[in-house]
Amino acid sequence: MSHFQKDQVFADRYVLRKRLGYGAFSEVWQAEDSMAGNKVAVKIYAPDKGMDDNGIEIFRREYATVFNITHQNLLRPSHFEVSNDSPFLVLPYCSKGNVSRYIGMMKEARLSNNKKLGSFFFYEQNSGLLTYLKIFP
Repeated sequence: MSHFQKDQVFADRYVLRKRLGYGAFSEVWQAEDSMAGNKVAVKIYAPDKGMDDNGIEIFRREYATVFNITHQNLLRPSHFEVSNDSPFLVLPYCSKGNVSRYIGMMKEARLSNNKKLGSFFFYEQNSGLLTYLKIFP
């Protein structure tokens, strides 16, 4: 069940257009940034209850770490904020979805994409950072 509705304005800026995914702890929406006028993906954490100050501080530190990771095959969040005690990330919107839709359907033509993703994880392992974020939009 979603805690938000299509066309709802979130954080006084993002018009939620389509729910792209959800889990036990977050929802991801395609949204329109009403200030910039472009499509973005908004990942909202703890949409039902929000978080306390300690939880929000943990997310703030995680965002600082993730923001500094650069790789040609990784989408970086462009913005971190808190609305109604729920931290959220703003990411570039990918119209072709995420890599999970290709699981079990890998064809030879897609192997080059696999190599690119593998190079990211190799980069992460050798940089000393532990990445446990799902790779979504």
